[in-house]
Amino acid sequence: RNPNHYFVTSFGTGLFEFDHDTLVRQHLPGEDNTIVAIIESNPKQYTRLDCAIYDKDNNLWFIDACKLSQLQCLDASGEWHSITLSLDGNLFGVYTPCALFIDKFNPNYKWFGTARENTCVCLYDDNGTPFDDTDDRFVHRDSWVNQDGQTFKPNNIYNMLQDTQGRVWICTDL
Repeated sequence: RNPNHYFVTSFGTGLFEFDHDTLVRQHLPGEDNTIVAIIESNPKQYTRLDCAIYDKDNNLWFIDACKLSQLQCLDASGEWHSITLSLDGNLFGVYTPCALFIDKFNPNYKWFGTARENTCVCLYDDNGTPFDDTDDRFVHRDSWVNQDGQTFKPNNIYNMLQDTQGRVWICTDL
């Protein structure tokens, strides 16, 4: 991957593509991509993208916090893919993403969280077929049990990361 060619997400104005710090293109819905805006009539202000990360195959993954709740990918060849997240047959809202990372020990796992409104930690398993969602698994958790046996449910999740031993750390308001 060329370190001088990179992308920046924006929680309002789309995906920006740069080469050597020069803006190459602003990607907005309705073009040759799978990006969706919350308000389709005004995509320059309501395209909510966040948490971009590359996988080992140089595919760019990010969250499209639109009404369809999509995990987006721009693959290394330049083709766009979107995965609509659903839980028990219902669309799953990721309106305020707070983190996205690819598991260090299982690259099929994409972990992400929602900061507020439907606050939770999610795990998306592409089952080794990242652009075929027919065999995928999606789970979420919004409450946990602490060392004293007490259930707690945070109001906000600020960030998440995975340490070198594979443990997922969650920064909350509690």
